[in-house]
Amino acid sequence: MDNSADFTHLKQIVLGCGLSLRAQSGEWFGKGRVRFHLVRQSLIIGVVAGLVACSAPAAQPTSSVDSTSLSTPPTTSPTQTTATTTTPIRVLVFYKTAGFRHDSIPVGIEAVTALGEEHGFAVSPSDDASIFTEAGLSGFEVIVFLNTTGDILESSEEQAMEGFIRDGNGFVGIHSATDTEYAWAWYGELVGTYVEGHPAIQPATVNIVAPGHPIMDGLPAAFDRVDEWYNFRDVPEAEVTVLATLDETTYQGGTMGEDHPITWAHEYDGGRSFYTAMGHTEESYTEPLFIKLLGNAILWVSGEGQLRFRQDFGSAESARGGDPAARNGAHERRRFSR
Repeated sequence: MDNSADFTHLKQIVLGCGLSLRAQSGEWFGKGRVRFHLVRQSLIIGVVAGLVACSAPAAQPTSSVDSTSLSTPPTTSPTQTTATTTTPIRVLVFYKTAGFRHDSIPVGIEAVTALGEEHGFAVSPSDDASIFTEAGLSGFEVIVFLNTTGDILESSEEQAMEGFIRDGNGFVGIHSATDTEYAWAWYGELVGTYVEGHPAIQPATVNIVAPGHPIMDGLPAAFDRVDEWYNFRDVPEAEVTVLATLDETTYQGGTMGEDHPITWAHEYDGGRSFYTAMGHTEESYTEPLFIKLLGNAILWVSGEGQLRFRQDFGSAESARGGDPAARNGAHERRRFSR
C-alpha cells in the first residue's frame, strides 16, 4: 500500500471539511475558533493513527486445522471396525454309495451349495473316497454324508475321518447316513445308530423336543411333511440330544413307539455330530424348513453356531411334560459345554 498518497488524500478531505465549517457561520468561528481548531486537530490525529495501522504487516489467517493433527496419525473410533479377512467354513459333501443310490443326491448337493452361498461357507461335493487322508481332509471343517450307503471307506480312510473329528471338526449325516458303514463301530457311535427299515413314503408330523438347541432355531414346535420315515435298530445313546421325534399316530409303519427319534445331535470324540433321518425325497431339498434345519446344523457342527447348549437331563417325554421314568430314561440329553 502507498501510505504517502493515502495521507495526502485524507489531508485534502480534512481541509475540505475545515473550509466547509468556516462557511457555515462567522459567529461560530468568532466565538468558537478554539473549538474548531481542536476538532480539526482530532481529525488529523485519527487519520494518522489509521495510516499507521494500515502500514503494519497483515496478520496471517488462522487455519481451522489444528497443527498437531498434521503430525499425529488418526485413531480409530471405538465404534469403527476394521475389515478383517476371515476364512469361510469349508464343507465336504460326500455322497459315495455302495448300496441303494438316492435320486435326491443331485438336488441335495444343489441345496447345500445354495446354503453355502447364503451363509458364507464353501462347499465341495465329491464321491471320491481318496480324499479321506489327513492332508485331504485338512482343507475342511465339516463333512456331510449325503445319502451315503454301504461300506464306502477303506480302513486308512476311516482312520483319517476319526482323526478329523478328534481335531474338533464336525459331521452332518443326512437320511441314509445311518445305512452306512455297519461294521465300523466308531462311526455307529458318531452317527448315533443304524436304520432297521421303513414303511412307504407318506406324510407324518414332526415334533420339536429340544426347542432351545441352536439347530432348532427358526423351526416351529411341530410341522407336517412327506418323507421316508426310518425305524432304527436302537434308540441313540444317552449322550445324544434328540432334537425332533415322529408322531407315530400320524402315519403307518412306525415301530419305535411314542418317543420315535428322527433328528439328533451330540458332541463326540472331540468334535460335533448331527443326524436327521429326513431327506429321502427330492422335494425335501426345496422345503424351507428342512433347508433351515440343514443350514443350522452345518453351522453348529462347525462351531460357528452357539458354542454352549445347556438343558437339564431328561427324556424327550419329560420335555413334553411327561414322566421320564415311563420311558426308561430314553433320549437323555447331554449338557453341552464345549
